[in-house]
Amino acid sequence: MLFGPIFQVELVAAARQRRQYLLRVIYAAIILFVLWVSYSSISVRNSYSPDAPLGGNQVSISELAYTATAFFYAFTWVQVLGIVAITPVMAAGAIATERERRTIEYLFATDLSNFEIVVGKTFARLAVVGQLVLVSLPILFIFRLLGGIPADLLMASFLIAGSTALFLTSLSVCVSVWSARARDAVMRVYRLLAVLIVIPIVLAPLAFVIQAQNLGGTWWATAFNQVLGYCWDLNPLAVLAKSMSGIAAAGAGFDFEPVLYMAAWHVGLSATLVALATTAVRRVHLRESSRGDGAAKRKRGEAVRWSDRYRWRPQLGENAMLWKEVFAPTAKARLGFVGVAANVIVVLVALGLTFFFFYLAVTNDPNFDDDDFFYFAAVETTILGVCFMLLLAARAAGLVTLERERDCWTSLLSTPLSGGEIMRAKLVGNLYAARWGYLLLLITWLLAACFDGRYLLVIPLLTLSFFLCTMFVTVVGLQYSLSSATSLRAMGAALATVFFVGGGYFIFCCFGFVAVGGGGNEDDLLAIGMAPLLPYIVSAPAFLFASGTDEWGKGQPMMAYLLGTAGYAVADLLLAINLFSSFDRRAGRTVDSPSGHTVQP
Repeated sequence: MLFGPIFQVELVAAARQRRQYLLRVIYAAIILFVLWVSYSSISVRNSYSPDAPLGGNQVSISELAYTATAFFYAFTWVQVLGIVAITPVMAAGAIATERERRTIEYLFATDLSNFEIVVGKTFARLAVVGQLVLVSLPILFIFRLLGGIPADLLMASFLIAGSTALFLTSLSVCVSVWSARARDAVMRVYRLLAVLIVIPIVLAPLAFVIQAQNLGGTWWATAFNQVLGYCWDLNPLAVLAKSMSGIAAAGAGFDFEPVLYMAAWHVGLSATLVALATTAVRRVHLRESSRGDGAAKRKRGEAVRWSDRYRWRPQLGENAMLWKEVFAPTAKARLGFVGVAANVIVVLVALGLTFFFFYLAVTNDPNFDDDDFFYFAAVETTILGVCFMLLLAARAAGLVTLERERDCWTSLLSTPLSGGEIMRAKLVGNLYAARWGYLLLLITWLLAACFDGRYLLVIPLLTLSFFLCTMFVTVVGLQYSLSSATSLRAMGAALATVFFVGGGYFIFCCFGFVAVGGGGNEDDLLAIGMAPLLPYIVSAPAFLFASGTDEWGKGQPMMAYLLGTAGYAVADLLLAINLFSSFDRRAGRTVDSPSGHTVQP
C-alpha cells in the first residue's frame, strides 16, 4: 500500500467508530441549514419589499445568483472553521495515544520504519478529516438548480480547506510525537493555534494604530508589520476574508493569489513537520523512557527541578484529595516547551496591548482616549475569557478519564473518600487553575479603574460573571469525563457542548431569525437570545460601562445579563448536585443486591 499498513489499520479503526458518522451527519445538517437560510432570506426580503418584481415569495434569476454567492460564502466559512476546530482533536492523539497505552513499543518491534508509522498515521487522520469535508459535495450539487457555482470558486474553497487540514494534521501529529498523553497533545495544539491564528487577527488593529502615530518608519514597526504580514499570509481565516472581500455574483472579484500562496506554504511546512516527526518519533520515546531513574531521584529528593524549587506548596493536611488536585504535578497538564512558549506569547501580547493602549489613553492621544480604553478592556475580556473557558472545559474533561488511563481510578474508588469529596476536589482544582487567567484580566480592569473610580464597582460584577462561567464549563467537563472512556472523547464532547450552549446556538438562531423575519420584535428576541451567550455574560458589565450610564437603564442589555447570570447560577448548582449525587452509580460503586437479599454491614 502507498502509505503502509498503518494507514489501512487506522482507516478500519476509524470506520468502526460511531462518532465519525455522527460528526458527518451534524456537519451535513449544518450545511443544509445554511442553504435553507440563504434561500429563505431572499424570499422573506421579497415578501416585505413593495418593489418585488415577481411578488410574494418568488425569487428572480438575478437574486438566485446572489443567493448562490451568499451560500458559497457561508459554506466556505463553515467549512474552514470546522476544520480548524475539529482537526486537532482528531489528529493530536495519533502518536500520544500509542505511548499512553504502551503499545508504541510493539510498533517499534515490527519491521515498520519511522516513515511508515508517522506518514501512515498522518494521512489516515487526514483521510478522516477529508471524509468529513466531502460530505458537503452532494449538497453543492443542489445549486445546479440555481445556475451552479463556478468551478474555480469550488476549487479555491476546497484548496483552502485541503491545505488547512493538511497543515493542521501535520502540526498535530508532530506535537503528538513529543506528548506522553493525548490530552496534553490536544492542549498544546490548541495553544499553538491561538498563537498562529487568533493572535495575528487580534494584533491587526495595532498596525493601524502604529500608522496613525507616524511610527511606521521605525525599525521595530517595520519588523512588526513584516512578521504580522507573514502570519496573515499563512492564516486560513485571514486569507479567506481577504480573498472574498470583493466577491460578487457569479464569483467575480475572487482573489486567487493569496489562496495559492498560502497553499504552497502549507504544503512546504507540512512536509517539514512530517519529516521532523519521522526523525524524532523513536528517539523521543526512547529518551523519555530512559528518564525513569531521574523521576525516581526527584521523588527521593536527590534531584529537584528548578521550577519546583520556587513553587509554593502547603502541607498535605487533612484533605489529601484536594491537595492532590490543586498542587500535585500529575493533576496538571504537561504543556512542554511548546505549550509554555505559547502561553508566554499569549500573556506577553495581552499585557503588551494593555499597557500600550493604557499609555495612549494616559498621554491624551488624539486617536485614543479613556473611553476607547474602556471598550478595549471589554473586548479583551471577551476574547481572553472565551479562550480561558474553552481551555478549562478541555482540562476538566480529562480529570476523571486521566485517572482511568493511568490505571489509578480503581485505587481511588477503593478509598473511603465519598463521591462528593472526589468530585469537589476536582472541581476546586480546575477552578484554581483559572487563577492566572483571572489575574491577567484583573490587571486590565484595575488599569481601567484608573480613569474612572466607578469602574471599581464593575470589577465585582465581572468577577462574578467569570466565576459563574468557569464553574459552568468545569461541571460540564466533569460530567463528560465521568461518563467517557477516553480523554479525547470527553474533551470533544465537552468542547462541543460549551461551544453550542455558550454561543454556537446564537449563530443558528440569528440565521433562522433572518430567514423567517423578526415580526417587529427584533430587540426583544435578540435580548432573550443573548442571555445564555458566554462571551456576553463574561464581558457584559464592561461593555455596559463603556457604553455609558444610559445603557444601564436600557431594558434589553441589562435584562439579558441578569437572566444569563441567574440562569448560569442555577445551571451550575443543578449540575454540581447531579455530579455529586450520581457519582457512585456512574463510577460503578453502587451494586444492587438481588431481590429478597440484604447486604450485611
